Amino acid sequence: MAELAGLAELATVPAPARAADDLTGGTPSPAPACAAGCRVCAEAADGFGALRAGSLAQRRRFAGSGRPPYAAEKQTLHRGDCRKVEQSVGRVAGDERTAPPAEELTRFAHDGRLSPEWATHVRLLDAAEATGWVEERIGPRGGARYRLCRTCTPELP
Repeated sequence: MAELAGLAELATVPAPARAADDLTGGTPSPAPACAAGCRVCAEAADGFGALRAGSLAQRRRFAGSGRPPYAAEKQTLHRGDCRKVEQSVGRVAGDERTAPPAEELTRFAHDGRLSPEWATHVRLLDAAEATGWVEERIGPRGGARYRLCRTCTPELP
């Protein structure tokens, strides 16, 4: 469970960075072609790398034999074989692409944009992890703070 909390913490998207001379009225600037040594990109590089590593781990788990029976996406619980999970995790480019292009880091750092080609927020869960995920989302008065996917309609663990 601590692993999932750590991944969720690492997967936070940075607030859009604004250049000091930005005259766009507070809206994020389009991702510039950063010169080497861009301070904003350097500060976001660790978060970007952690999100990429977590997404690759989920991709390997998804592609491996014995796929876990559940998957969690923000506030929705899915079966591990749900087509929505496959669309999200299955699109992440594999290990053969070791480093995403610099423009993806730039978009992440400056605008907080993620690409489904290198990032996913879906986490594959075994039955024990899914039980913990559900328990974490039970409110103080017993109400559910999660949804079950309407496409795959998983049974609660």
